[in-house]
Amino acid sequence: MKAAMEATANPARQGSVAQPHAADVEKLRQHCAVMTAAVAELQQVLSQDTRTAETSDGGTGGCFVPKSQNSSANAVQAKLRSDAEVLQLEETCQKLKDEVASLEGQGARADDLEEVAASLRRRVAELRAEEAKAAALRNECRELRFQIAELVASVVDDPAAEREELRARLQGLFFLDPSWIDRPYAGPFSDPNLTLQEIADKAPGPSTSKANALQQQIDENAGRQKAELRSAMEARHREVEQHAQSILRHAVQSIEARKTSQLQLIERQRAQEEAAARRDAAEAKKLIDLEMQRALAALGVSHTHQWMGPTGVTPGLPP
Repeated sequence: MKAAMEATANPARQGSVAQPHAADVEKLRQHCAVMTAAVAELQQVLSQDTRTAETSDGGTGGCFVPKSQNSSANAVQAKLRSDAEVLQLEETCQKLKDEVASLEGQGARADDLEEVAASLRRRVAELRAEEAKAAALRNECRELRFQIAELVASVVDDPAAEREELRARLQGLFFLDPSWIDRPYAGPFSDPNLTLQEIADKAPGPSTSKANALQQQIDENAGRQKAELRSAMEARHREVEQHAQSILRHAVQSIEARKTSQLQLIERQRAQEEAAARRDAAEAKKLIDLEMQRALAALGVSHTHQWMGPTGVTPGLPP
């Protein structure tokens, strides 16, 4: 009865219990209050009748008065009938109190489920925030990979067409499918507008273990999502590191090959220049030798002519 009176006097608690039986509970409370008032009135009337009968018996002094005996007998019969009615009313009132208590217990369990649902929604919001942070990190990693690819492609000293081909190949190597990144959270309570009935339908087991079942299911889903995300990110990081190392090796090999080819070209040009210089020197030496031979031949002829004397008569001179 005290719990029923407190629940009747506390409209805030009535408003917090969002159950379909709230109207029935209110009706039962009103009916119980009416029955309690009726029982109190009947008890008051019976007490007044009892006091009246005792007063009339005391006034006669034990003398034989048939009218008072008849009235007392009628009063006793009326009291018995009223006692039976009071007992019936008390039984009915007790039944109503039991029903009110059971409905209040259902309302309290509904409040507990609402608190559990609110905590689960908060957990879902936290998981969504973590997924948003993870998506931002994945986007940042993708941008960094593209920047690395651009830097490596710019370092490699190749013609424009080969550089564009290398850039396209690098973009193909580092291409990621963003469909799995933007995948929504697939938990059982991802909808923030779930009702208590839907939560109760989704949670297995009796009403006392629903909160534990819901919490366990949320924890399992969150752990599985985090494990999948962590493994995917680690795999992507390993793949990026491997591709970056292979690209750096390819870039170093290309640079070394380019340097080697340039050195070989310089050596060939130097050898060609030395061969041309040697040929020019040989030709110059040949020309010098020919000139020396001609000069020596000319000097030999002049000495021979001087030793033999004049061989003929000079015109204008006597013989």
